[in-house]
Amino acid sequence: MIWRLWCFGAAMPLGVLAALAWRAEPELVDLQLAALGSGALMLAVVSLAARRRDDDPERGRHLASGATAALVAVPALCAAWLGFAPGARALLVGAAVVTGLGVARGARVRGPSRALAAQAATVLIVLVIGSLAVLSVAALAAAWARRPEISSARAAAMYDYDARVPLLPATDCSPAPARVELLMDHGAHPRLSRDGATLWYDAAVDDGTRQVHSLERASGVETCWTCGEPGRNLRPHPGANGRVIVFDTDRHADWRHPANTELHLLSVRRASAKPRSRRLTREPGADDHAVFGPDTRVVAWSRGADGRFAVVIAPIVSGHGGILLGSRSELYASGSGWTAPLAWSADARALVVAHGNPFEPLPAVVVDPATGTERETAAPLIGAAGASFSADGRRIALASARRHHAAGLLPDGLGFALASLARALGGDEPLHRDAVVLTGETWSPGAAVALAEAADWGTPTGVALEPDGRGFVLGQRRETEAGIEERMVEVALTCAS
Repeated sequence: MIWRLWCFGAAMPLGVLAALAWRAEPELVDLQLAALGSGALMLAVVSLAARRRDDDPERGRHLASGATAALVAVPALCAAWLGFAPGARALLVGAAVVTGLGVARGARVRGPSRALAAQAATVLIVLVIGSLAVLSVAALAAAWARRPEISSARAAAMYDYDARVPLLPATDCSPAPARVELLMDHGAHPRLSRDGATLWYDAAVDDGTRQVHSLERASGVETCWTCGEPGRNLRPHPGANGRVIVFDTDRHADWRHPANTELHLLSVRRASAKPRSRRLTREPGADDHAVFGPDTRVVAWSRGADGRFAVVIAPIVSGHGGILLGSRSELYASGSGWTAPLAWSADARALVVAHGNPFEPLPAVVVDPATGTERETAAPLIGAAGASFSADGRRIALASARRHHAAGLLPDGLGFALASLARALGGDEPLHRDAVVLTGETWSPGAAVALAEAADWGTPTGVALEPDGRGFVLGQRRETEAGIEERMVEVALTCAS
């Protein structure tokens, strides 16, 4: 009797996986019925096999050992739940084949069954080998990333933006700062408005969530723009006109899509009359790390779907009283690694894209969306607000760090699997340590700024270059005995007149 109960229970995850493969949005009752149905089917199969092959008194235990192979559906179910490639249906086929082979072996094998300790070891082996196999399949499926094609219309639009951006007077700045001053003792992921008058960031509030804030630098007035809205609202990026921001939020995640993040747009014309933000993206999966393009009509972001990540671009359009995204296209695909845009220059000709394992400083490239030309940055970058351009796109600031988390030792090809964990921790905990900032001309290697005390205080959460390129705001975070500490510092570079 006990072996039949084991066969019934071992098959239940396979039924849940089948429900995910059959219905894109199953209800909880669907999963429960599928689990019971799968267990009942397994029970019928092994009972029939035991009756036909009753010449061995250990047949029941052999069948129970064979049915243990159905537990390979557990890692496959987790992969399907998190949206890994190649999808629930392909994972279901693989798990069903493995289960069938296991039961067939249990129906054929003869002799004494293994001891209870050996049976328990089999369970562990199935789960470990199954997890490795599922991750390998997911990585291989995600690695088939084709290089996005550049349309003539997009190239023409990039050249048009480039022609309309006025150049600022050239600056000659050394990496030796003229001053480093504390701006505030809280906040992360800094971004400056195009005129430099307003600093945007996210910060923790009393209810434990993180919300979008702004600081008027002239008056020192801080405003919380998303307080009262649900979820964690992170990484605000201001539009060129200064009247809207885009940010990402986890408020739409649920038990079906626990890693779901979406983009929201917020009008910030008047702090006294703050409207609620409006949702831009609406498909399950990861949509975050958004940056506006050269103007507020275009946005680029990190899109995770079908087990792979890519940097995508879409226009923001209005209609029927609402705002939504138009048709999107890929700007950059990284295969099985995670990827996100960090900054897009005002002249549209330079987009900084990071890719790899988000738990370590990421390899990054500066991409020209008009030609597809790529250049590697002089140092690996942090994965959130780790780059910033001057107002004319001629100068750039890059934020780098050193590995801090043990997950950073895993290969870059597992970035797609680590993205959800990094996203969950990255809003509140330091993923790296120490701080390095490089500045210089956009298409030059750049030089490291001598940050002195700031270099050892904590890891960067982002860098925001001043519009004229003569300084920057650096966000930092560290873990102490008292808890997580954050701050923002202003760095003014030594520049010739």
